[in-house]
Amino acid sequence: MMISYVTDEAGGLASVRHRLSASALTSKNSLLAADDRLSLSWRRDFIRSYLERDVPMFAPRMPAETIGRLWTMLAHQQGSILNQARLASALGVSNPTVDRYIDLLVDLQLLRRLHP
Repeated sequence: MMISYVTDEAGGLASVRHRLSASALTSKNSLLAADDRLSLSWRRDFIRSYLERDVPMFAPRMPAETIGRLWTMLAHQQGSILNQARLASALGVSNPTVDRYIDLLVDLQLLRRLHP
């Protein structure tokens, strides 16, 4: 069976097509997926839908693509001291904007802020 996901350019995602088996369609989470590839696909789809559908309900003026990029950048820096200015520069936004984005991710319990 072929499943196709299409979003607009504002979401930053192109057409993505997945070939899934019947068992993958019935799995309710990535732990029940038939293999690692399907598990990863499920997790990526879950994160994408959360960032594109749920986050804008709480912060409609925050672009989902930018929040997703920030989340990925933060994941790569886990366990180290956060340099917000560097993140702001990489995202092309101001430092207070990155602070608001991080506050949103903390409020949604997607991120935990640890103070040194």
